[in-house]
Amino acid sequence: MSFLRRERRIRDFGAAWPAGTQVQIVAHCDDDLYFMNPAVHQALAAGAPTTTVYLTAGEADGRNVPYGVPDRSSHPVDHAGYAAARYNGIRSAYAEMVTGDRNSPWTTAPVRYGTATVDVAVLTAAPHVRLVFVSLEGQEAARAGDPPRAIDALWSGDIPWLAVLVPTGSALPAGQALTRDDLLDLLEEILAESKPSVVRVMDPDPDHTTYERGGAIRYSDHASHTAAAQFALHAVRRWQRRQGRATPPVESYRGYYNRHWPTNLTEAAFAVKRSILDTYGGTHGDRSGAVGCGDYLVGDQAHTTGYGQSTTQRYPGSTSWLRLQADGRLAAFAVLDGHAYVWRESQPGRGTWDEPQRLAGPGDLTPHLDVAAGPDGCLHLAAVRQPLTPSPRGQRRILVVASQATPNGPFGDWAELGNPADGGADATLRMREMGMPVLGVRPDGGLQVFVRNFGRGVSSRVQLKADVWEGWSDLGGSVVQEGLALAANRDGRLSLFAGTNQTVLRWDQQEDGAFAAPVAMLRREPTGPVTVTREHNGRLLLVFRTGPHGEVTVSRQTREGAWPSQPAAIGGDGGFGPVAAFSTPVKDGITLLAQRNDQGTLSLSRQPTGAGTSASWSPAGGMFLRSPSIAADATGALAVAVLGADGTLRVARQTGTGDAGFGEWAALPPIGGSRG
Repeated sequence: MSFLRRERRIRDFGAAWPAGTQVQIVAHCDDDLYFMNPAVHQALAAGAPTTTVYLTAGEADGRNVPYGVPDRSSHPVDHAGYAAARYNGIRSAYAEMVTGDRNSPWTTAPVRYGTATVDVAVLTAAPHVRLVFVSLEGQEAARAGDPPRAIDALWSGDIPWLAVLVPTGSALPAGQALTRDDLLDLLEEILAESKPSVVRVMDPDPDHTTYERGGAIRYSDHASHTAAAQFALHAVRRWQRRQGRATPPVESYRGYYNRHWPTNLTEAAFAVKRSILDTYGGTHGDRSGAVGCGDYLVGDQAHTTGYGQSTTQRYPGSTSWLRLQADGRLAAFAVLDGHAYVWRESQPGRGTWDEPQRLAGPGDLTPHLDVAAGPDGCLHLAAVRQPLTPSPRGQRRILVVASQATPNGPFGDWAELGNPADGGADATLRMREMGMPVLGVRPDGGLQVFVRNFGRGVSSRVQLKADVWEGWSDLGGSVVQEGLALAANRDGRLSLFAGTNQTVLRWDQQEDGAFAAPVAMLRREPTGPVTVTREHNGRLLLVFRTGPHGEVTVSRQTREGAWPSQPAAIGGDGGFGPVAAFSTPVKDGITLLAQRNDQGTLSLSRQPTGAGTSASWSPAGGMFLRSPSIAADATGALAVAVLGADGTLRVARQTGTGDAGFGEWAALPPIGGSRG
């Protein structure tokens, strides 16, 4: 598909509802292109007002010459010129994404935020698109024994300030230096000015690649990516506290670790992504100028890194957050501004909704919230608290659970269940890699929670009675990806599923309540989280994307409880992230799937239950964040819920008409009573 044809298709799909306003806060000029696209590109194509903030100058060694050039070390060092060339490249890339013309002009001028003056570039043809260049230095040589003068040292407090580099041709004042608070004030002011409906950041807690007990941990990601994410999250939370109302959802994206998992973008999606990266790399421009028109270290080699072929959310969210309460009302749950909120239908099956209610608790929750329903009608929530501290050894990541004591009743206080790394060597380092929880109800009525651990296996805790939990147990597994799935079999016993680099692992609960060792069950590698639903006959249906290009696949349990070794591919038009699945409990019902497609919008597929598959998908909504969720209302009609890119929760109900048999999308009441 040509670039222009693809642009037109994105625009058509994005018109279902407003695309919102977006802010990206990253370390380097290509972080958004490598790790957040196609999401940023899709929002730009839909006309979303956009501000992207680049915290560092990214001047590297000052030589804007491709690696591998024989005489590269002999080229003169020009840090200011290299920074300016990268800025030229990113302006060209955004111009191409927005207008289709990489040479579309910009106006760049100094703007003051707080105590800092930064360069702000505005796209002339689309003045709602802005790029902010803070230009903090990151390559200054330190004396022996001194901390590196880089943004991660500024975040941790190892250095009190960091100098601003003035790029060639910039009108920034010379001699600027920013403290940690200066940078937070700057970001907070940009957030207040932009009023975003979504903030995109990098991964604040990246996976490790090597670990020496009691010693150093080597991480998979660039330290500046991590520090930029910590700065961004802290600024969002400060802004929320000062304005006293809900802040926008935050989307977090993995960085270099993408190269260690199977790729998840379709060939068409990566072709567009690569084209934009090539523009940023200066492959189409005149290289004869004194500064340059791109980052020549990227050049036309973006496809060789292995991490641009995927887009992976650090917190993709569960698909369980829309639930039917015991009183017949649907309830939708979401984490915004670090707190959990619940929306409830005013009356069963009527489609009108009460104002959202904030659940009690200290806040600081990640965007993930898993919701489980017990046989008594009580609902249970599992989440992760993420207090932010500058010191790598002062971090805490805490699993928390809250439950209804009676059906339809209020939720109790969050119970802190800790972290699988508690008490171990380097616990405050290891606990940062705890995955997002899934929660299940055991046959005896007690809860059991499961998370990915530092060793990339699975850990679990079991509830013995209301406020008493067993300690952590290690269920084994290796190379487990983020995104566990859990379901009860027809006998009430639980089965847990997790994707790895090569297969899907399954843990089955035994008669004594313990879980057997994991078994590899499929010959296809998942390219993201797995989802499971129970069909009307009690058999489980497993749904996930598979390599190398994220095609949706399904695997259905046999009558005897076994699983086939080869899943069935059912298309899906690309996309990334979890696929929601829900099966109606009647024999002639359907299993409904909902997923993000290659246009960043929602697609639905009706699957027959019991046997057979369908490769038919229908577009059914606009761009959205996190993961969709599906439930049946009091009348038995299916309902699909998403968090729109404009920050609005929306629900569509099965009517028998319209796309995939669903009616118009209803916007749920906003937090605080105002959508502005």
